[in-house]
Amino acid sequence: MKKWWLLVLSSVLCVITVADGVGTAHSSHASSEAEQFVKMIAGYHDLALELSDDELLELQHIILQKWDQGAIETVEPRTKFDFSGVRGVAFDSPGSLYAYYVFIPFLESAGHYMPLSGITFAFTSGKTIAQAHEVIMDEEENALDIKVYSNGVLVGTASVDGISGQDDGMIRPFGYWEDVADCLHRLGADGPLVASALATCSIVCSVTGPAGCAACLGIYLAIDAGVIVGCLIP
Repeated sequence: MKKWWLLVLSSVLCVITVADGVGTAHSSHASSEAEQFVKMIAGYHDLALELSDDELLELQHIILQKWDQGAIETVEPRTKFDFSGVRGVAFDSPGSLYAYYVFIPFLESAGHYMPLSGITFAFTSGKTIAQAHEVIMDEEENALDIKVYSNGVLVGTASVDGISGQDDGMIRPFGYWEDVADCLHRLGADGPLVASALATCSIVCSVTGPAGCAACLGIYLAIDAGVIVGCLIP
């Protein structure tokens, strides 16, 4: 079910421009990129293996150890992360993916847009941290501001704007996808969540490039929702 729900993220695409090493995304639409994005997310879903409790605890211990040693730098202090909400996944045929990914969300008290804000760690098969992407989303007037950091350094930004004239908070694409968005909304999956998930993946991970971006895998792990397949039927 998760794969079907994530399919709808292709309804709002982001075009990426890069300046001074920082990617900036703005909402747009490109069907070819949408198809690539859907394939990437579907690939994650097909290859993903749930971690055992022992495996997740082991990876969490490695993260905490590196944090204590000062090897991990974050914008927000460690006290603002919710370690009770840790989620992880493994890949048995990683290809361009790393072997393990662990997502740690922020505490609600941190004040960021949830459930997508948090930090994702990518591990090699030897359980060495290879990537760490911290995603911070904040709600502004009629918009979501998204920033992605790697080891405390800003690597990408995006803004997901609401569309004027609507009073229900939905971000409304056109045609068939508007009907899908309305269906999702009735089931509790709001437009800003859908659009911000896709924007985050697009900031530092080109949907036509290698899979395995830690920020995008974090989004995949953060979304714990399903949808009736009928929402995707014209």
